[in-house]
Amino acid sequence: MGDTSTASDNGQDDDCDGLVDDADEDCLPCDEDADGDGFTDASCSGGGDCDDTSAEIHPFAFEGTARCFDGLDNDCDGAVDADDPGCTAEGICSVDGWCWENPLPQGNWLSGIHAFADDDVWAVGDVGTVLRWDGEAWSALDTGSREHLFGIWGSGPDDVWVSGAGGALLHYDGASWSGQAGESFAEALRAIWGSDPNNIWVGGDEGAMRRFDGETWTPVPFPGRGTVHDIWGSGPDDVWAVGGIDTCSPCVTRWFIAHFDGEAWSLHDHGQSDGLGGFMLTGIAGSAPDHVITVGRDGVAWRFDGGAWLAERSDSGLELSGVEVTPDGSAIAVGSRGVVARYDAGTEAWSTLRAAEQGAAWLSGAGALPSGDVWLVGARGAILRARRGALEEISHDAARGGTLRGIWGFDDEAAWAVGDGGALLRREGQRWSAVEVEGAPSLRAIWGSSPQDIWVGGGALLHFDGEAWRPFEGERPEGAVDAWGVSLDDAWMLTERALWRWDGEAWTEAEAGFILAGGASLWGASWGDLWLGTDGGTLAHVLDGEWARLAGASGGTYGLHGLSIDEVYAAGEGDVRRWDGAEWREVYRGGRFRGIWVSAKGTAWASGEVGLLRGRRFGVWSPQIESGTRNDLHDVWGGSTSAFWVVGEGGAILRWRP
Repeated sequence: MGDTSTASDNGQDDDCDGLVDDADEDCLPCDEDADGDGFTDASCSGGGDCDDTSAEIHPFAFEGTARCFDGLDNDCDGAVDADDPGCTAEGICSVDGWCWENPLPQGNWLSGIHAFADDDVWAVGDVGTVLRWDGEAWSALDTGSREHLFGIWGSGPDDVWVSGAGGALLHYDGASWSGQAGESFAEALRAIWGSDPNNIWVGGDEGAMRRFDGETWTPVPFPGRGTVHDIWGSGPDDVWAVGGIDTCSPCVTRWFIAHFDGEAWSLHDHGQSDGLGGFMLTGIAGSAPDHVITVGRDGVAWRFDGGAWLAERSDSGLELSGVEVTPDGSAIAVGSRGVVARYDAGTEAWSTLRAAEQGAAWLSGAGALPSGDVWLVGARGAILRARRGALEEISHDAARGGTLRGIWGFDDEAAWAVGDGGALLRREGQRWSAVEVEGAPSLRAIWGSSPQDIWVGGGALLHFDGEAWRPFEGERPEGAVDAWGVSLDDAWMLTERALWRWDGEAWTEAEAGFILAGGASLWGASWGDLWLGTDGGTLAHVLDGEWARLAGASGGTYGLHGLSIDEVYAAGEGDVRRWDGAEWREVYRGGRFRGIWVSAKGTAWASGEVGLLRGRRFGVWSPQIESGTRNDLHDVWGGSTSAFWVVGEGGAILRWRP
């Protein structure tokens, strides 16, 4: 038998013909690295790449978060997804114990990223988010700030600077965070860069530009009009800044390129047309004084060769938000609809690494490592890594950005969530995954009597029997906004104009006795004791077949839940109220609520706009709870005192872990 590809380079005469490896004409060639990922094919002696057709699969590939849901053995260790010890479904938690379950590791917008080493990468974003990668997982650092953080730069892990909205300027010394103050730090500070610990620049709104000399931040005269969006330099006497004006009347020059020569800032003669309408420069980076790239709206990319700016790329349908140049002079640019463009220093040409896609998360920041790997971040907590010409999804979003409107569960582990664009998600084994239902439009209402009997309403009416989701045929509620029930043959759906009841065989419209307008929420102890809330604030009560209309929340009643006929809670525009069997009384004022759930042991949660959460324990409503997000939170569901979930904007799913 002739030598095989498996034994073709093992230094042995496998077929006993006196010839070894390549000297044997029977020896099959061993393609050591067909996919160019730097790892030898497992069929070759000493090789470990279990799939040499994909650069994303190799022995040191990341097998966490997003890649724990793809059904592949990404790191060639013989274990797939949940069976791989490297896979985790753990999300970032707020200081008050609300933890992300979707997206993972978290869902706040990430605006900036800075990479020190393969196992030390930092990212910053909304709600004071600072994340740190240790080579295996992301963890959160509490800065004490809740501002949107835009920029990050550091000379090392023990000297990290972060800038953000409201003049936020934070410093990490390797052990703790401190806030830095300067003269009139009121503007949003969107960009930060330094050449060393004693020469750092920060810029932002209204042409704000300040310099740190190791001890003090000092305002510096700056000629650019509008917002400074990004800063980069090759050294202390070669610093660039780009930006412009978002609105103008009349429109003249809306954007700028400015240069600092060691003495003063001046506008640079870029030699490009000013008549580009909504054009704006938003990102700049380089690898040397004669190799600088800037990107912006209209998908433009210009390159400075030491003498002039050369226009190299344009796409009027896109906005490029950030760019990073690797040590070899190549570059990665990111922007709207998840687009990723690549500049090849060898060919001096741009190509599309990932095309823009409607609904994809906007990418806004990039950070490079000496190895040439580039980390990318953006909206909805998106994190990607570009390496050897391939993109790895590090974060995971089962909802693909769709807003979730409703959630329902049956125990502390199993739950379902529904939302815009036909989003239908299932939680099993602490992991959320999308369930495809053909032709399903936006969904909003969900309720089930058991895991084998679940109703979902909205743009369609669907039923789950424990095995499959099926559209309901026959007379049915259209556009349901909420659902409730007490048994397999006693359930209700509320639309904006009507109440429908399921009796186990058919859906029929109930007679309200008055015009129901703006239906928004529904809860009942039984068919004989049912509450309806409207977006106008009205509360309608059905008691033994008799309908009554009562005043509800001041601006709208969007959440209803109770424990008995004499303990019902309503949440809406401005307050939370409690029904004691005789009257409604306000128990909490403030906030714009959208959902509420009360457990049998007295724990309650109300959710609302811009991440609003209010909790009640032992009869007392809490002050502001840190949900960890500013996403609108639309619905709450609870299985026990320790199993509460909220869902909302941007596919947000958070669980309370006290």
